[in-house]
Amino acid sequence: NTFRRLALRGLHGCGPARSASTMRVLIVAEKPSIAKNISNLLSRGTAKANKTGSKYCCVYEFNATILGRSTPVACTSLLGHLMRYEFVEPFNKWEACEPIKLFDVPLRHIINEKTQDNKHVQATLQREARKSKMLIIATDNDREGENIGFEIIEVCRQVNAHLDVKRMRFSAVTEREVKHALNNLQPPDKLSSDACAVRSQFDLRVGASFTRYQTKLLRSLYPEQAKSMLVSFGPCQFPTLGFVVDRFQRREDFVTEDFWRLQVKYQVAEDTSCDFGWDRDRLFDETFTKILHDLCVESPEATVSDVSGRATTKKRPVGLTTTEMQKIASRKFRISPAAALEIAEKLYQRGWLSYPRTDTDMFPESMDIAGLVQEQTKSPNWGAFAQSLLPSPQPHNGRNSDEAHPPIHPTKYPDMSSLSNDEAKIYELAARHFLACCSRDAQGQQTTIKIQIASEGFSATGLVITDRGFLEVYPYQGWQEKTMPVLHTGDKFTPSEILMVHSETEPPQLLTEADLLSLMAKHGIGTDATMADHIKTVQEREYVRQTPDGHLAPTNLGIGLVNGYNAMSFDLSVSKPELRAELESNLKRIIRGASNKEDVLRDALKKYRDVFKIVLDETDRLEAMLEEQMGARVAGAAPSGPVAVRVCPRCNISEQALKKTRNDNWMLGCLGFPTCTGKVFLTSVVDATASSEICPKCRRKKHTLTFEAGKAPLQMTNGTQSLTCCLACSAVLRDVFQEQPEQPPRVLPPPSPTPPAMATTTATASSSSMPASLPSRERHAAPSGADVRGSNGHTGNSGPRRGASAGAGISRSDGEFGGGSARSSGVGGGGGGG
Repeated sequence: NTFRRLALRGLHGCGPARSASTMRVLIVAEKPSIAKNISNLLSRGTAKANKTGSKYCCVYEFNATILGRSTPVACTSLLGHLMRYEFVEPFNKWEACEPIKLFDVPLRHIINEKTQDNKHVQATLQREARKSKMLIIATDNDREGENIGFEIIEVCRQVNAHLDVKRMRFSAVTEREVKHALNNLQPPDKLSSDACAVRSQFDLRVGASFTRYQTKLLRSLYPEQAKSMLVSFGPCQFPTLGFVVDRFQRREDFVTEDFWRLQVKYQVAEDTSCDFGWDRDRLFDETFTKILHDLCVESPEATVSDVSGRATTKKRPVGLTTTEMQKIASRKFRISPAAALEIAEKLYQRGWLSYPRTDTDMFPESMDIAGLVQEQTKSPNWGAFAQSLLPSPQPHNGRNSDEAHPPIHPTKYPDMSSLSNDEAKIYELAARHFLACCSRDAQGQQTTIKIQIASEGFSATGLVITDRGFLEVYPYQGWQEKTMPVLHTGDKFTPSEILMVHSETEPPQLLTEADLLSLMAKHGIGTDATMADHIKTVQEREYVRQTPDGHLAPTNLGIGLVNGYNAMSFDLSVSKPELRAELESNLKRIIRGASNKEDVLRDALKKYRDVFKIVLDETDRLEAMLEEQMGARVAGAAPSGPVAVRVCPRCNISEQALKKTRNDNWMLGCLGFPTCTGKVFLTSVVDATASSEICPKCRRKKHTLTFEAGKAPLQMTNGTQSLTCCLACSAVLRDVFQEQPEQPPRVLPPPSPTPPAMATTTATASSSSMPASLPSRERHAAPSGADVRGSNGHTGNSGPRRGASAGAGISRSDGEFGGGSARSSGVGGGGGGG
């Protein structure tokens, strides 16, 4: 008996054991609205709400039956992710090191203090954990929910190491679902949390490396135009952009061709006509088409060669997935995928819809389908149709299941007047789709008539719908009837017209958001929960714009970036989907226990590190493509900030950068200052610019140093005032500027320690077993030198995304340095994009 075991053990395993009647359980949800609804459902509305330091999170106290007995319960919530990863000092500063080093520098996993409320949330969790014997995780039932759950466990066990931890899993905030979850507690899923941690660390490292590289490059090419731009990168964001650019360029490169076809019109009566299509479809030879047309006109009598009829069926839809909901919302309502998911999330939190982030299109046998259909009989619009499905509706199931949630479906019928216009549209979509899924297929009779004129064959097909089935309630699909004339094999008639029609081949259409979702799902880019946010991110970063008719067109910057990477010599471009799709596949292997998290992370980072090395070597190709799209670089443009040229020989940690002193003199200074004071003054140098030459030894760019008149080292400059050299590995600093061998570094004392309540865990990416928090995003770049936080604390899409209440800074991210779906608490300051 769990309670008896806990009671005998006592808090921290010491002191007098409490009786079972004093056992206390702490339930923690992911959002305040969920905690409130769980408390109301379990207490039948009698829960007492106690305020906390957070203005959004309360602690609800009540008694509930858990494991067969009445138990005191405290229920509270987070505001999305409680913790985040970031680079350790000094590497969270933009100029602290070369971007490629971010693949390997240590990370730390800390409380996300970017949102002030998280301090209060942590304090509340630890206060309640001290008084509790059991912790029940009630976060969302998906991969990231597991990860957030392990953040809760980490924080609570800092003050109560003996907490017994259980997991509630539910897909709808209804009394039936919540009580069933409470009566079927399970252990948390560490493997799912590990997969989320791997994705978080990977996206932070790759995103930050490429983002710093791209941003610095663009600022060096266009100092004024790009000085406030954050040119973000994400392993999902760039394949998403790649799809848009690929379709745009296929359209731009398309060469139209003229073609001709024959068409036969037969007017039977004033309201009955039939168009027969040509068996050849079309020809690209006008002369030959004209000959065939003349033959038909000269002998226009048509002979019916065959009349066939068959029953046909239009299948009802399978269960509604996240991606399908977003596609329909985009096509039918012009609601963006991200907005559609946000609306569905709000409806879920209010108890009207099931969990809206799901890949599942099949209903479990245990679901009370009839009860859900009965609830929809309350609707004045589709209630009668719902009634016709009772008492035994049978849903049409697909073949996909994420093993976490059923398809999206309505859980209750709301007061529709309480919903906004867009909320009503999304709820109605879910309700009608569910009823259509539980209905019957539409039935029809299809008739095909084939005719011969001269030597050419033509055919026409008509349709009569005999049973509309699910179409009675489902307006999102069409099935048009087409009346055919009554003809029999051997009949002859004279057509009304025999036309020779000229046309041109048409280029492919630009992608819509719905098209892009389909491509991302096909190639495994992102998840059902994150794909919409990647689409939103490439638009917010101004890599893609939406045309007035709803299509997606890349900007010059987006085209330049994709073409630049595609021009490089690696086998798989970062703008192609294969690299990211491989990682997503390996994350699923972690969840199944088939792969080790350290191995997956190490291998994925190695592939991107190798790609990044090629990018550094072939930067000139990216520069050329950017100039092709955005115009020539600014002549003589100086770098927008310090330019790292070598590892500081004094500390061997940070980079030394080429920069100017306050007196406008050139020097190399350690970017780890003031911790390290390593420096070299470039006496008599009046200008220092990056060269296009690459050092064959260390693969860094060479620099051209221009000296004051008469002060150039003649033995190296051959009588000129300039010297082009590698500042990292050549002897110039020693021979020209008298750099001395370094003495042991003077290291300043470390900053004051972090208070115990905010203690952090430092770990490398390959060794950390802590759950990952993922990045929230805000649009604008931090100033040069700004703090580059890790996931959950860097720049990206700002604003609450899956928030608990209006104004709460709550978001949630499924996996991208600035491009995953927001699910983290707070927005932070510094340098990456996803």
